[in-house]
Amino acid sequence: MRPVLLWLLATAACAQTTSVESFPPSRVRLLDGPFRRIQELHRTGLVGKLEPDRLLFPFRRNAGLPLPAAGGAGYGGWDNGFLTGHFAGHYLSAASRMYAATGDAAFRTKVDYMVGVLAECQNKLGGGYLSAFPAGRFDKLEATPKDAGVEYYTIHKILAGLIDAHRYCDNRQALGVAAKMSDYFAARMARLTPDRIEAMFRTDYTANPHNEFGGMGEVLADLYLLARSAGDPDASRHLKLASSFNRDWFLDPLVARQDRLNGMHANTHIPQVASFARFAQLTGDERAGAAAEFFWKAVTAQHSFANGSHGFEEKFRAAGTEVAGAGDAVLSPLTGESCGTYNMLRLSRLLFERAPSAVIGDYYENALYNHILTTIAPDTGKVVYFTPLRPGDFRTYIDQPYCCLGTGLENAARFADAIYFHRGRSLWVNLFIPATLDWREQGMKLRLETRYPESGIIRLAIDAVKPIDAEIHLRIPAWVQGRATVRINGRPAQVRPVPGEFLTISRTWNSGDVLELTLPLALRLRASMDDPETVSFFYGPVLLAGRLGREGMPASEIGDNANGGKHPAWPVPVLDGAAPGKAISAVRPKANVPLAFSARMLNPKDHTPVIVEMNPLYQVHHERYAVYWKTLNRQQIVGGKGR
Repeated sequence: MRPVLLWLLATAACAQTTSVESFPPSRVRLLDGPFRRIQELHRTGLVGKLEPDRLLFPFRRNAGLPLPAAGGAGYGGWDNGFLTGHFAGHYLSAASRMYAATGDAAFRTKVDYMVGVLAECQNKLGGGYLSAFPAGRFDKLEATPKDAGVEYYTIHKILAGLIDAHRYCDNRQALGVAAKMSDYFAARMARLTPDRIEAMFRTDYTANPHNEFGGMGEVLADLYLLARSAGDPDASRHLKLASSFNRDWFLDPLVARQDRLNGMHANTHIPQVASFARFAQLTGDERAGAAAEFFWKAVTAQHSFANGSHGFEEKFRAAGTEVAGAGDAVLSPLTGESCGTYNMLRLSRLLFERAPSAVIGDYYENALYNHILTTIAPDTGKVVYFTPLRPGDFRTYIDQPYCCLGTGLENAARFADAIYFHRGRSLWVNLFIPATLDWREQGMKLRLETRYPESGIIRLAIDAVKPIDAEIHLRIPAWVQGRATVRINGRPAQVRPVPGEFLTISRTWNSGDVLELTLPLALRLRASMDDPETVSFFYGPVLLAGRLGREGMPASEIGDNANGGKHPAWPVPVLDGAAPGKAISAVRPKANVPLAFSARMLNPKDHTPVIVEMNPLYQVHHERYAVYWKTLNRQQIVGGKGR
């Protein structure tokens, strides 16, 4: 590890290196659209119906506190063994953010109640320790890390929930509980030799095949910042502990721009990189910042699927592997772990704050619309663990508190996280999700209205207390084909939008002004990284999925995290690569039906014509689907007739 002197110097500097800031979720309110509808579905359903006493059951049991009858026996599954206590941590984050994002005070009441009970558990356990499992599990982790579990992963979720309770619900008790937890683990760490710490936090599957510590570095950095703001004169102790989780074995190759991700468990390491990015924000640590930037570029450019997700059975494979891999890098029902993309969005947001970039915005949009939004059933609100990308597979909606149900609780309350950013009198409009903004620092309110991605027209209405000079930066997506246009109060603006960059409009804004951006939406084709004859179709920002029906599917789609893998692949139509205009000409929009398309394809058995109905992937649920299509040339078609 780097010398302690380095973090001391960094702490002394301690000026945040963010270039822009996001707005608190209480300042942004979603308007009608697919994101608002899912947010409401989770507010009243998945998140709203969870019971605090059941979430608290394993904590009370571990602390030896009385168990109220309402607590039942907890929620079971991974929350009663492998990840005991993680679910309550995720819920604290989800409920705190849901309160901030919607104003529903019932969530704040539940958060305050849970924090109070967790404080009781901490006091009963003594010494600052708080978890839903005995402290002896950390003894085992420290002594024989190869035989231990993922204890710090769960501690991270609990700490993150407490931090969010303080940040979004103004619960001061939560900050005190989190600080005591930090002090407890700092004392544990102080007793260990550097070699023992290295063995415990080696997560590359060479020295410790089971351990995983989530974003401990990030949450401890957050704790430092909040403790400092609350007047704690010794807040830097939390940042010192955070630095213990920045491991050189992982950081150094990234700084050297070496992609050694092949074989690594994706969601173990993405939160570690988010910790690098957060540490760099708070300290100016250039190495941590450089490592985070290179990792992000490597994952998004060389390790991601068409929908922005990643991972074959949760692991990265060789750079450039997408659809043509062999062995453990073959497309299967176990692709696209939800947790991984949840954390990639967190990392993307941190990097955007470091340096606003339309490239980051484009990735964020792709992963949000085409993975995160697709993980939630629009009728029931149930969520998935994996998003199968093997053509012809279907989703399984998980039935227990697996890790992805935990992050699934948080997603709907985070939908507005990356719409708007600001610095001084500059505003960045990064996503085109209908939402209002209270930019009170500038005495301005904004209302973004659009039917995007059905329509490319985005209207931004200004309500200002007085005229204000300000810059508004609009992301022009790299996928734009043709010319984007801008109108201000109905008149064309003399600007030249460039795809893949932010367009800056600087003027004096008055109440009643309307800024209108029109993005030309069109069908486009994307060839996969490792097989140009396997393609995906997009319409503007959204990935299209072919609807393949329910034949051969089980009666219930509810199951465990790997349920989809128990069913065989399904034959999927293919594209005629010799058709005029090539593959893109096979797809046609349906008249007067938004985001609906028909594709002329071939039966995979006898190559006779078939029609495949297509919609955005986030609209296709409860049936088989495909987003990757094999293209056959004329020789293959003729040679395969009748087979």
